[in-house]
Amino acid sequence: MTSGLQAEPAVFRVAVDAMNSASVRREIELGPIRPPQRLAPYSYAVGAEVRHDDAAAPVPAQSEGDAFGRLILLYDPQGDDAWNGTFRLVSYVQADLDSAVASDPLLPEVAWSWLQEALQQRGVVINSLGGTVTSTTSVRYGDIAGPPRAHQLEMRASWTPDQAAITAHVEAFCELLAQAAGMPPEGVTDLGGRGRS
Repeated sequence: MTSGLQAEPAVFRVAVDAMNSASVRREIELGPIRPPQRLAPYSYAVGAEVRHDDAAAPVPAQSEGDAFGRLILLYDPQGDDAWNGTFRLVSYVQADLDSAVASDPLLPEVAWSWLQEALQQRGVVINSLGGTVTSTTSVRYGDIAGPPRAHQLEMRASWTPDQAAITAHVEAFCELLAQAAGMPPEGVTDLGGRGRS
């Protein structure tokens, strides 16, 4: 799954294998998806979606689930000054929220801290971390299916890993997705939680 070049460098294959060896919560379905083209000479991507049942199905590139995301690996053997390295990880997470969480003015700061903490807890070394957090409210009118008012969190972030062994980065990304979905920490039972709309 590269952007068209035939021979993949060994270091890129190491990074791809590391992405596919991540150990994530059983509620999160993780699998390869088509990577974007032309962003780098080599690219690979995984999609993640929170599952609420045991139905096994392929992870779609575009999902209508209440919490899903993508993690894209970019590799340029020549390096990129903006990346401050040869690899770049680009993430996207979208999750439905309930109105109480969506109206919290600290939501963007808290959501950003989820990513930072997930990376820090795994002891990964990164450079050039940046991104955006967006909270939206949609109001439906007329003959449109769905709840009259819906709230969503969108988070886009990218960072440069210090090595090709990026398994922990994928696991941190999936932890971010779990937190955005309002899932309790592993081993804790949710007795009400912040829920989804």
